[in-house]
Amino acid sequence: MWTVSAVVFLTFEKFEISRCQQFSPQLSQFVSDNQENISMIFVSADHSERSMIQFVASKPFLTLGFNDPVRQSIMNILGVRMFPTLIIVDADTGKVLTRWGRLMVLNEKAPGALVRSWLKGSSGIETMFKTWHVLLFLGLVLFIMHLAHLI
Repeated sequence: MWTVSAVVFLTFEKFEISRCQQFSPQLSQFVSDNQENISMIFVSADHSERSMIQFVASKPFLTLGFNDPVRQSIMNILGVRMFPTLIIVDADTGKVLTRWGRLMVLNEKAPGALVRSWLKGSSGIETMFKTWHVLLFLGLVLFIMHLAHLI
């Protein structure tokens, strides 16, 4: 029987995209290292069931069926347009903790810090950068959004 852990990873990937093939082993290792706290759900963006099956073979992911209508619906609801995308969700509340899961997993500085942060219901961004880096990044995002409205 499959039980849901405190943190759910929704990974959206496509077999034919090399970034997905590069990220998948790293993600598998991260989940394996933190398996007591993470449940992984693979959502295929492939165009064929054969590609999906080929991609998830031997991976420790729970997979939505290729013909399951939830597969496309969840991508639309969450606005997934780029692959791979890793969305981290609090299993208790359903709150999306971060849409930047891929970047965070690839750049984790202290093993276990991200998972501890997610278990507390935080986005985990504070584990990635110094405070001034976060403020600089947020300022840059606001500036870009401001410029986009001027155009």
